[in-house]
Amino acid sequence: MNSLGLKAFALTLTGLFLLACPPAETEPVATCGDGQIQGDEACDDGNQDTDDRCLNDCTKSRCGDGFRQSAWEECDDGNREAEDSCLNDCVANVCGDGIPNPAAEACDDGNEDPTDRCADCEERQCGDVVFEEGETGIRPRDRVADFTVETLDGPWNYRDHVTGCDSVIILFYLPNNDYSVANWQTNPRRLLDRGPQNAHYLFISTDRRGAQTHVENQWRRFASTLNRLSEADQAAWKGRLHFVTTGLPDLGGWIAEKMAAEPAHALAIDRRQRLREIGLLRTVGSEEGRMDFLSHEAEYFNYEFNRDEALKSEDDVVDTVVALRDETAQRNHAFNLQIPANIADYDHLEIDLGLWCTDHRDDNCGEWDYIAHLNACDVPENETDPRRNQSCQQAIPASEGVEAIAAETATCNCVDPFGIVQERSQSCNESGTGFSPCNCGCGTQVARWITTYHREGRWVTNTTHLLALMQNRRELPMRLNSANSYRAEMDFRFSNKGKGARPVALKPLFSGGGYNATYNDKYEPIPFAVDADHRRVELTALITGHGHTAERENCAEFCNHEHKYSMNGYDVTEDHPMAGNSSVNSDREGCRKTTGEGTVANQFGSWPYGRAGWCAGQDVKLWIYDISHWINPTG
Repeated sequence: MNSLGLKAFALTLTGLFLLACPPAETEPVATCGDGQIQGDEACDDGNQDTDDRCLNDCTKSRCGDGFRQSAWEECDDGNREAEDSCLNDCVANVCGDGIPNPAAEACDDGNEDPTDRCADCEERQCGDVVFEEGETGIRPRDRVADFTVETLDGPWNYRDHVTGCDSVIILFYLPNNDYSVANWQTNPRRLLDRGPQNAHYLFISTDRRGAQTHVENQWRRFASTLNRLSEADQAAWKGRLHFVTTGLPDLGGWIAEKMAAEPAHALAIDRRQRLREIGLLRTVGSEEGRMDFLSHEAEYFNYEFNRDEALKSEDDVVDTVVALRDETAQRNHAFNLQIPANIADYDHLEIDLGLWCTDHRDDNCGEWDYIAHLNACDVPENETDPRRNQSCQQAIPASEGVEAIAAETATCNCVDPFGIVQERSQSCNESGTGFSPCNCGCGTQVARWITTYHREGRWVTNTTHLLALMQNRRELPMRLNSANSYRAEMDFRFSNKGKGARPVALKPLFSGGGYNATYNDKYEPIPFAVDADHRRVELTALITGHGHTAERENCAEFCNHEHKYSMNGYDVTEDHPMAGNSSVNSDREGCRKTTGEGTVANQFGSWPYGRAGWCAGQDVKLWIYDISHWINPTG
C-alpha cells in the first residue's frame, strides 16, 4: 500500500535488460548471376538487372531495398521511413495525401483547401492575411473600415499594412485631461524597450489648432530616445511610429465618429482587424502615466492570435462539446455536460471558456477579481426516487396558539463524481404528496479561473484529469460559479494526442483551508493502491492563496508558500515564486509580465502584482507531477 504524506518508506526497483544474438552460421559463397541458386542466395535469374524480381546480388526485390521496380513501385528510397518523399509502401509522398514529408512539406493536412491553415503543404503565416471587406462598425470587436491619416512622414494607410502580423495602437492627446496628459508625456523608453515590435502606434491630438505642435513635440521625445537604442532596435521600430498631423476634429472617418460617440484615451485594432478597447494605463494608486502599458495590449493581441490559430489547426482532430453558448452566468450556473460515447478514445481534454462583457464593453464587466470555478456534481443513487410520491408531513408555519411543524425528512444516497456513495437527506414537499429530490451536493471543484477587474477574457485550459470522471457516463452535471455576471461560452475539447495513456481514475487527497500557523495540522498520510496495469500515476493540484489577514505580508495571497508532498522516500515541492517573499527577489509585477501568456492586459485594478498561484484575468494552471516511480509495485 502506498501512502502519500509526510510519513513514508523507501523501495528502489531497478531493471536491466540485455538482448544478445549469436552469429549466423557461414555458408559457402555462390556465384551470383550464374542462374543456379546456391549457398545464401535467395534467387538467381542469371542476369545483373536490378529492375526485376531478383536483384544483381541475388536477393529478392522488395520495397525499401533502394532499387525501384518500375512495374509495381512508384519509388524506392532504400528505407522504411514513412515521413519522406517515398512512403514505406514505395508510393510517392505527394502534397495532399495527409502524410508529412519534412524534407519537402511544412505541413500536409490531407486536403487541397487553399483557405485553411495548410495550403499547398505550406503553413499559412500571419503575413498571408489580407484586409477584409464587408460590414464594419465602431463597437468593440466590430471589423474596422479602412482609413488614411496624414503624418509627419506622409500619408499612412491602414489597408496597406493589414497582414495579420501587426496590431494598431492609437493614443490620443486630450490637453485638458490630466490622465491623458500624464500618459502622453511619459518617457517613451519603457515602451520602446518592452513593446513587441509587431505593432503600429498612432499618436493623435484632439486639439484642432495645436495638433501639429503636439505631435512634433511627441516625435522629438521619441527621436531622442530612439537615438540611444541599438541599431537593430532602431531598425525594428522604423516605420512603426506615426505622428498624425491632423487634429481629431478634422480627421474624419470612423476614428472621429467613434471618438464623437464614445470618447476614449486610447483605442486599438487587433491582428484580425477588430476594434478593441484599451484598459487602464497606470498602476492602481499611482498618478504616474504609463504609456508603456500600451505594449501590454499588443502582447495580448499576439497571445490571442496564436491561440486562435492553434485552435483552428486542431479543428480536424478535436471533438467539441458545447456546454454554454452566450448564456448569462452568475453564481451557480448549472448545466449537464453530454459526454461522447467514445470517451475511451481520448487522452486529452481542454476547456475553452469565454467570460464576455455585455456588448464587449469594459464598463459592463464586474469591477472586482473573483474566483470562478467549475464543479462536478453528485447525482442521486437511484434514477427514480422511491419517495417521490410517498405521503409525508409538510412544513407548517406557526400560527396563533399553534407551534410550527417542521417538514419530515428522510435519508437518501448520492454518488459523488468519484463514485463514492454519500448519505444525504431529502425533505417533504410543500403539499405533503412526496419528498423533494435528494439534496445532492456539487462541491467537487475541477477547474478554476480568476476573473478580471472590469474586462473580459478567454482561456483554453488543460483539464485532462477530468477524463477520469467521465468514464462509463453519458452526462456529467456541472456548475459554473462566478460572483460577477458574464456572457459565458464554454466548450469541452476532446482529442487524442497519442500519449499512450489516458486518465481512468481520480482519487481526492487534500483540500485547502485557512492559511495560518495550524495549516499543516489537519493533513495526515493517505494510503492508496494502484492497479498493476496503470502506466502512469500523476499528482495534481490546484492551489491559489487569497485574502488579507492581520499579518503585514498578507501571505496567503502575496507570499511564496510551499507545499511538499512525500511518499516512499520521494518528495516534491509545489511553490509560487512569482508571488515573492523575503527569499525571492520579486519586483511584485509578475502578472504584468504574463500578458503574452493569456493574462488580460491593463485591467482596472491591481492586476500587475504576482500572486500565490494566480493572476487576475487568467486561468489557474493545474500543477502536475509524475510520481509513477514513487509507487511501491508490491502494494
